Amino acid sequence: MEKRKKNRDNGNQQISAEKNAVLSPSGSGHGEIPPGRVLDGGSRHGAPEHLHPSCPDPQAGVTRLAEPQIVKLTRLTMKYLRQLQGNLDMGYWKTVTRQIFAADGPGIRVVPARAGFGKSTWIKAFLLVLGELWVTGDPLAEALGGVILVNQKVEDLNECVDTLEAAFLSGTSGLVVALQSLTASGKKRGFCPNPDVGGYEGCDRLRCPYAAECPLKELEAQAPRTFILGLTQARFYGMRRDRTLDSLLLRETGAGMVPRRFVIFDEKPELTEICELDTQKINSASTALEKLVADNRLRDGKACNLQTGLNFQVSRRVQGLRRATRIERAGYLSRDELAGFCSLAGQADAKDEYLQFRASLESRPDLISRELQDCLSVLDQLYQGPPVLFCKSGGFALYAIRDGMAELQDRQVLVFDATAPVDGDYQKRQDLQWLEPSPPGNMGMVTFHLFRHERLNVSKNSFKKPKVREAMCRFTDEITTRYPGQTFLCSYQQYARFIAANLQESARAQIKMMPDKSPECVPYFGGTNGSNAFNDCTNVILLGYPRLEPKTYLARTYATQGKNFRLELERVAEAERWKDRPWKDGLRCLPQVSEYECRHLAARLEQEIYRCALRNPDCELDIHVFLFCPPERVWELLHQRFWGCKVEEYEDLPDCVEAVRARAGIYGGQPTAYAKLAEFLETWDGAAVRVSDLKKRLGITDSAWKELLKGEKSKALLARYGVERRGRGPNAVYCVKHNDLCA
Repeated sequence: MEKRKKNRDNGNQQISAEKNAVLSPSGSGHGEIPPGRVLDGGSRHGAPEHLHPSCPDPQAGVTRLAEPQIVKLTRLTMKYLRQLQGNLDMGYWKTVTRQIFAADGPGIRVVPARAGFGKSTWIKAFLLVLGELWVTGDPLAEALGGVILVNQKVEDLNECVDTLEAAFLSGTSGLVVALQSLTASGKKRGFCPNPDVGGYEGCDRLRCPYAAECPLKELEAQAPRTFILGLTQARFYGMRRDRTLDSLLLRETGAGMVPRRFVIFDEKPELTEICELDTQKINSASTALEKLVADNRLRDGKACNLQTGLNFQVSRRVQGLRRATRIERAGYLSRDELAGFCSLAGQADAKDEYLQFRASLESRPDLISRELQDCLSVLDQLYQGPPVLFCKSGGFALYAIRDGMAELQDRQVLVFDATAPVDGDYQKRQDLQWLEPSPPGNMGMVTFHLFRHERLNVSKNSFKKPKVREAMCRFTDEITTRYPGQTFLCSYQQYARFIAANLQESARAQIKMMPDKSPECVPYFGGTNGSNAFNDCTNVILLGYPRLEPKTYLARTYATQGKNFRLELERVAEAERWKDRPWKDGLRCLPQVSEYECRHLAARLEQEIYRCALRNPDCELDIHVFLFCPPERVWELLHQRFWGCKVEEYEDLPDCVEAVRARAGIYGGQPTAYAKLAEFLETWDGAAVRVSDLKKRLGITDSAWKELLKGEKSKALLARYGVERRGRGPNAVYCVKHNDLCA
């Protein structure tokens, strides 16, 4: 207790000593910023300057703090930031910190600092400031109401909790809680007393014999009162969809409910909420009802009635729209309209029946699964408007769109996203306020190696072919031989183990594998977000492009651009309707969708590139990045983000790749003569071999051999290995030029 009291006194003395300090904004930044409001350092005009400014009333919403309060909070944040990581650009973060605390109202503020620039560290410093205000009893803490921190990984939330508890010892009661389901991280922290449960899959709080003493339930009980509340993105989106988020945006205090001023997203949030309705979603909703019967939470007769309503009020309506969205022209076969808008507005009788079905569900909220909630959200919009987007790429699907930040409109929202300036989700939003971009780094040490040959295509479809995967493994072996040093190789999750298992030992020793995976695998797209596990790598090899489904790009483009995109889609759909082959280029007929896809890929690739040593603030190492057949627009956007880098381009197909492809040649279920010859040459030591013996060894007939040698591919193959023929007739031999073993 004595140690804690001393900490409190020291904290009060520090805060008191800083009340009269004056802070001037400093630092400058550069970068591509989408349309929106760019904040300056915060006007001081009219700000109270007396020594004891009154605290803002949290019930009045987000109002500007007094100048001495802005100064104090900025100074405290910078103090903790230096303690946590002293090699950051303090001038930049001082400017951004002041911009945040000098906000004159609610809104979404984007911090587009580059990866590795210290965003997560700043968030910890910010939380430590709030912690100091809390444990010292500073009235400004209650005036700020509290904060919600949204992270992708529960491990990162727990790390923030550890930081606060270590800083303030036992003074954290009521200060911080990280809500979470059971994970390996939580199990290690003692959040599950049941020895028979190892992870989320085995966690059943309804039937668990330890439910009464479950620490995870205790965290949920503490959450409404805690000052700093951590949520995973998955939990945040789930509560947003269930419309239960308001219960945490307000904090319970002895004086009543207080709005939390700050909501912080470490990494990009879903700025829009997209509800998808398709046959699979309807089937999942029906299956969820069956599960309730199996768990004795719903009578079978009631479930049958609800499933009948689901079929009639949802499934049949969807199938009716599916039939109606076709192109019918006299003299032409009926064709699908690939994308457009549809509605059930005006069908009064059908709407009344649907509302009765909906009311029967709302009487039992426990019946409405997330799948069923999506169904209802889309049907609501179909009847009420505006028209609903549909797409027939990969199956018929309907999409209801709503603003994903609507519940946060009265809060000060901070979005930390390194790739926001290039990401398509930000481009058309006029309600964003852009804070200072981080200064451009020195990219002179970065070299991009672009391989342009079409047979080096590493798309998902290409990677389905075993010969492509094997060829890229062999090429990776060569790259790591030429460029020693730790290597970050990222590919598709379904092939991550194949790549790890098929690399040569020397290459495998250089490539850092995915942490805590058994059997081992290389890193994969979607699995490395926010990771610092690869920040000692100087080579980056990206074997793939993390594309989403075309219909997902369509829905996101509409969610981002709204009415303007709707008008453009309707114009394109009308033009396609009169073509002999409508929509022959798929959704690429829509330029905005293609642009969104390119921006998405550029942002994702930048994130992966910054997994390497480049994310270290003091990095001065040579960085080599290897890309294969990058789409031109994606490369253009990516190049802008690494302005000043070196670029080396290669048009030829590497010999090792050609050799693998040659060996993989199959005709009639058997290797081709060319494939047999290529496989022999790859392992041949160059010693003289009689042509007649070689034909027998490879099982190639005389006629097939003659045809083989006529081909330009075969001539090129022999030339690549330096093979020459000596002698004629039955005594002719093959050997490698300048080989001492040649006859």
